[in-house]
Amino acid sequence: MNAEKLLAALGLAVCLALLLRMAIGRRRRARIDARLAHVIQTLTVRTRALWRQRRLHGEAAREADALIRRARHKRGRSADRDGNVVRPPSFTGGRDGGATDGRERKDH
Repeated sequence: MNAEKLLAALGLAVCLALLLRMAIGRRRRARIDARLAHVIQTLTVRTRALWRQRRLHGEAAREADALIRRARHKRGRSADRDGNVVRPPSFTGGRDGGATDGRERKDH
């Protein structure tokens, strides 16, 4: 089916729907119009929510990737790793096992 036939069929369907709408009573027409307006509003709200969700999900994914990149870059120069154990330089003690910044170790 080419574009001309598709548009002609769509135009015919709209004309028949409008003709049918004129043939029904006022009360039924108001009820159908209200239902159609409700369906259009629901579709609009859902479309906007889906658009917003995809946009926010993309932003969150980009932020997470940037955070992972920063953590990997920083990890290589500031801490020793032994499997899943991370030992920052401030955790390694001097000769006496105390802190390297001159503070005394507190025994509890």
